[in-house]
Amino acid sequence: MKIRITNVAGVYLLITFFGFFFALSLYQLKYLLSFLMASGIDVRFLFPRALDIVSFAPWLLIFSGILLFAFVLSYLRFSMQVRVTLPRLEITRTISNSKIFQGELTSVRVRIYNPTLFDLDRVILTDMVPDTFDIVFGENHIEVNIPAGGEIELAYILRAAARGVHMIGPVNIMLIDKSYFFAATVEMPVLSEIRVFPSYRDIKRLEMTQKMMGGFLPGQHTMFKIKGSGYDFHQLRQFYHSDPLKLIDWKASARLGKLMVREYHGERVIKIYIVIDTSYTMGYGYRRFTKLDFATRAGALVAYLAQKLQDFFGVMLFSSIVHNFVKAGRGRGHFMHVLSILAEAEPEGVANLPGAIRYLIDYEPRSCFLVIISDLESDVNAIVEGIKIALAHKFRPTIIVPMSPLFEIPPPRTSLKQIFREAVMIEYMRRLNAISTKIARFGVRVMPASPQNIISVVLEAYVRAKQRMIGAI
Repeated sequence: MKIRITNVAGVYLLITFFGFFFALSLYQLKYLLSFLMASGIDVRFLFPRALDIVSFAPWLLIFSGILLFAFVLSYLRFSMQVRVTLPRLEITRTISNSKIFQGELTSVRVRIYNPTLFDLDRVILTDMVPDTFDIVFGENHIEVNIPAGGEIELAYILRAAARGVHMIGPVNIMLIDKSYFFAATVEMPVLSEIRVFPSYRDIKRLEMTQKMMGGFLPGQHTMFKIKGSGYDFHQLRQFYHSDPLKLIDWKASARLGKLMVREYHGERVIKIYIVIDTSYTMGYGYRRFTKLDFATRAGALVAYLAQKLQDFFGVMLFSSIVHNFVKAGRGRGHFMHVLSILAEAEPEGVANLPGAIRYLIDYEPRSCFLVIISDLESDVNAIVEGIKIALAHKFRPTIIVPMSPLFEIPPPRTSLKQIFREAVMIEYMRRLNAISTKIARFGVRVMPASPQNIISVVLEAYVRAKQRMIGAI
């Protein structure tokens, strides 16, 4: 921990040493006048008050020594504070909610306690906040005096502006002495994690739609029914030789004099995996609104809808390797676990779809529905190979493609930029159509999406799979 001398101390030392050397110069002037007078040269008519000025030399020397002594004492006192008091400060940070959705608020409180016998004259405290948060109320810094045995508290409110796992901290402390001579800065490694889930706004819209539809969710009223064992009674019919004996209703058979079977409606659910490409190209886009951010928002909505409809759902984040994988399950706890995984998605590496599908096969041997969200910027042959592997193992994929130019190029404000954007879009669509044609031969849909409709496109893919019972178990 280094002690820095301030500009005020520099001016102070300049005045001190100027006085010291000026006093020595006056002593030299006194000796010079004495030597000249001893030589018979009288210069008092040129400098009549020279001896009076020389008489101030000892006082000026004493005054300069006092200033220098005060400076040394100030340094020793400040050095003691820095080396003894600062390391013993007790700093605690309290966060009201460490798991929030993007756009929500959370409050932060930082408490600093000084257990020593030394007063801290002037402390500038700064709680370091990443730029993925917006401070909407209060300040994350304060300038105070902390007395011996005293404590202070700093409070502010943050809005989560970007999805991810973010660290609040460290706490930066700058200590300045009373005379503004010295300053020392130390970073206290007090860190707190805030996990920001993808935006809940899309889920709220879906909930409002559900209320407007009288409690139904999209696709819920098209739940597929099968006859057999279940909970809802369907009919009573005559026994066939192919029917299991456990379905016989013996009371009805005794009453009617022939074997009767009781049938029920049974609901079928599907198994779905949200497979998100987290390669470095998915990180392109506007600040806080990249392709990957939109992909995780869409994945969160599908997971919420699957949880509401009691389907089995899982998630996989992949690029060159599989970064995170959650086996399909259901329930509220499983939904929150999936959201936590989506919050960790970071763009890196190059997409390897075949490797991701092989990884999934090792953990999921049964048929399921795959929602693959990828910009398809990787090798076309690798993409086709990944689709072939998925179909060979009875996985039914649908690919959602965030169209890169619409996410990465801002809306044009001039005709020249408009022409440039259209040229890029034409070339991009040519490549995308070529990929779609190759994949369509295997019966796999490729659904382009823009920032405005990516949520609805993913929702459409899920509802379509639900209606056709793709991946039914």
